[in-house]
Amino acid sequence: MNKKNRKSFFNLIPEERERDLARFDKELDLAGGRSLTKKQRALHAKADRKGAKRRVTFEIDPKLIDQAARVAESKGISLNELVEDGVRGMIAFVGR
Repeated sequence: MNKKNRKSFFNLIPEERERDLARFDKELDLAGGRSLTKKQRALHAKADRKGAKRRVTFEIDPKLIDQAARVAESKGISLNELVEDGVRGMIAFVGR
């Protein structure tokens, strides 16, 4: 049955649903896999580094938060991105 003629899962009778779900009951055989290439390992490492952000909590003047939120919205970025840009700019300005 091709995708166009395929019934929705919820329109199947119980026996058809069981047959359809049976394909997920098989165990995955990871022994037949291959190692990542050098390029794939580098891409994987980059993805790991990219998501390595930490959540921090600090106090800030509510008026300043409102102003920053308006600036971020006008630039089309999130408040988090605005704060990150500001910290990076200050670090670059100080020269460290």
